[in-house]
Formats: sequence, structure tokens, C-alpha cells
Amino acid sequence: MLHRRITTALQGRSTAKHTALVVMANFARLCAQALFFVAFARSIGPDGFSHFSAAIALSVIISPFIGLGSGSLIVKNCSRDPAKLPAYFGSAIILSGATMLAATPIYAFFIHGSLGSDGLIIAIAVLTSELVATKIQEISVQGFQSQGRIPLVATSIILSSILRISAAVLGYLLAEGDIKFWLILYVSSAVAPAIITTLLFLSEYGIKRRIFLQELFDGFKFSIGISSQGVYNDADKLILPRFISADSSGNYAAAYKIVDVAFSPIRALLTVTYPGFFKAGQSGIHAALQHARKFLPATMLLGFAGSACIYLCSHLALLVLGQEYAETTVVLKYLAIIPMLRSFHFLIADALTGADYQGIRSIAQITVASLNIGLNFAIIPQFGWRGAAIVSIACDTLLCVLLSAIALYLTNREINGSDKRN
Repeated sequence: MLHRRITTALQGRSTAKHTALVVMANFARLCAQALFFVAFARSIGPDGFSHFSAAIALSVIISPFIGLGSGSLIVKNCSRDPAKLPAYFGSAIILSGATMLAATPIYAFFIHGSLGSDGLIIAIAVLTSELVATKIQEISVQGFQSQGRIPLVATSIILSSILRISAAVLGYLLAEGDIKFWLILYVSSAVAPAIITTLLFLSEYGIKRRIFLQELFDGFKFSIGISSQGVYNDADKLILPRFISADSSGNYAAAYKIVDVAFSPIRALLTVTYPGFFKAGQSGIHAALQHARKFLPATMLLGFAGSACIYLCSHLALLVLGQEYAETTVVLKYLAIIPMLRSFHFLIADALTGADYQGIRSIAQITVASLNIGLNFAIIPQFGWRGAAIVSIACDTLLCVLLSAIALYLTNREINGSDKRN
């Protein structure tokens, strides 16, 4: 009993230390994102920022299909069996290359004609940065994450932050509203850390050429879930420019970017705790939820703090972004509650994934994503960005309720001895 208490205390200290490290790294990323976002948005104005945000939104939806969830399979399987890491990493790289070739024409089809006169260069920049460089870096980071190498995860984040800050400074000094120059800086600040992080991973663990074909469906379930998450977070950025002015949709996109920044501390905690869900989940959903409960007070506190800061400090957006983004101040008050809602449903969702219920999690997310798209097309034409904000809040609230109900049902089924994981 004493040994167990000592072990639990040491694990708690390790988790706290790693969380603090990732929080600091994510704070650096937060500052970098904020600095680049402010400099870029002020330089190109709401119209250009709206087009760029639409391109990013589509990449967020498509990106999870690059590699077919193989990065998530690394965390799931290699946290349980570290010896498999080189082979799973090799499989992830091969699948990412193949799916990238398939995703490019799909991306071009959906984005064609939606990005204004600079559409081609915006699309190429986003494809290179988000669907190639950032994806490869993410897979390498997931490899480190699966082994609890949190200092290396933090190092990769800090490296990206330094380069993104450098890009923001250079853009501010030299770009003068030239979106092409900004995009070159944007791509460069994504490619360089991807190369460095991947080389560091290869030096530590190596790579084996192998494809785990038998797990393609499991990986696809991760892709569906993450992409659905992208849909209910970002589909409105694609739909809004069709019905309202680019200036208004640019203000909405800027406000949502601030919400994403406010969620960063919670994301840092989830990064550290994520592998633990797979270890706890081996014993079932009840154990995974017990693991989640340990972190629920911290995530809810961070969520409340993020929501409060957004609402109380919304007037600062005008000061930081400039007069062109005056409407952003109002949008922020509508969206302020989102970090608090996400701090709850992300934790439950990770518990479902850790207990091998990714398929059920994905079904719930697909349901909400489909509803999100339908409601946005129905409401945005009449209510503009206010309609988009209401839909976002409604969908995050629905996820809280839906995932909680699913977790409760699965726990009762497990206790009654009829557990069948999906």
C-alpha cells in the first residue's frame, strides 16, 4: 500500500512537471501565433485574412486524412509497446506521402474560386505548410509523445515558436502588405522545424519500412473523428464568405483565432495526459474515465479562465488588431464560452479513445459535424456571423451532452459484463 502511494505521488509529480513544461512551450507557441496573427492580419486586412482563414479551415478538415490516423496509432500502440515505434513511424510516413498525393486535387477542387486573386499562392502555401510540413512534424512529435519524451515534445513546439516569431518580425519589417512575402515566411517557418524534429526523431529511434494494412480501418476512425472536429470548429470559416462580406468574415475568423489561442493551455494539458488514456483504457472505459477525472478540475479551471479572459478583455482586440477589426470585439463576446465547453468534452472524448471506443467517438463527432454544416447553411444567410457563433456554441454544448451520455452508457454496460468495444 505504501509503495503504491509513493508510486502514485511520483507519477503525479512527473505529470505536473511535464504539464508545466508543455504549458510553457505552448505559451511560447501562443505568443508566436498571436504575434504572427496580429502582424499578418493588420498587414493584409480583413479581406485577405478571410481568404487565408478559409484556406486554413479546409486544410484542418482534410489534414486528419493525411496518413489515415497513423500518428494516433503511434500514440495508441507504441505507448503500450515501445519496440514497435520505428515500424509504426515508417508506416505513418509512407501512408502520409500516398494520401497527400490523393488529397491535393481534392483540396484544389473545394477551394477553387474561393480565395480571391491570390488564391493559387495561398492554396500552395497552405498545402505545403499544413498538409506536408506540419503533418510530418506532428507524426514525429506523436512518436516522442508515445514514449513520454515530453521535453522533446516541448522542444519541437518551442522551435516552431521561435521560427514563427522570426517570420512575424521579418514580415512586419519587410512585407508591407505583400501577401506573397508573408506566405513565403509562413511556409519557411513550418518547413524548417519539421525537418529538424524529424531528423531528431530518426536519430533517436530510426525507421522501418512497413505498412500496417490490418490497422488501416482503425486509423481511418481516428481520421474521421479528428476531421469531424475540424468541421464543427472551422466549417463556418468556409461558409461565411459565401453569404457575408469578406470584411465581416475576416473579423469572425480573427475572433475565432483568439478563441483558439485561449484554448492553448488546455491543449497543453491534454497533450501530456493523452498517452495515459491508452494505458488506463486497457482496463476498460471506467478506468479511462477515472484517469480523466483526475484532470477534470484543472481543465475546467483553465477553460473558465480562458472564457472569462476572452469576454472581459474583448475590447483589447480593437487596440491590438486595428480599426479594421472593430467588429471582432463583438464577435468575441459571443464566442467566449467555447473554451469552457471544450475543456469538458475533449477530456471525455480522450477517455473514449483510450478505452478503444474511437469508432463510437467518431460517430458522435460526425453527427455533430453534419448538424453543424446543415445549421450553418440554414442560419448564416439570415443571421450572418451571429448565426455561425450560435451554431458553434450549440454544437460544442451538444458534444458535452452526447459524449457524457455515451460514456455513462458504456460504463454501465462494462459493469454489467456486456462490454463490446468498437
